[in-house]
Amino acid sequence: MAELGSDFSCIDDITPDLAVVSGVDCLEQSLARELQGSHGDLWYDPEWGGGFGDFINSVGASAWAMSAEAERVCSRDERVESVSADATIDTEGEASVRIAGETSDGPFGLVASIGADGVIATILGG
Repeated sequence: MAELGSDFSCIDDITPDLAVVSGVDCLEQSLARELQGSHGDLWYDPEWGGGFGDFINSVGASAWAMSAEAERVCSRDERVESVSADATIDTEGEASVRIAGETSDGPFGLVASIGADGVIATILGG
């Protein structure tokens, strides 16, 4: 059983009051940041990041490939015991990936929306 940890509350930026989150909230925020990132954003971890912006800008992007990438990103985290993802791509080229998973402390859920505004991850909670 992996400890879910604690960290500053931040998906896009640290909160002004330096709030701290722990447990499943900490995991969800960590995964949200990684899903919004691109491969190579962290020089010391080339596998970090969801790279979803690359999917939308590529020819032949598939919902299956996006689902598989979301599951890969989440499964890399030792705190995640199981995860499943379901992606959809609409006719305008915008996509969303709904992610549901389990940790030793309970369920978690996220949605990553990918479109003209980039990748926006929303925490659904368990």
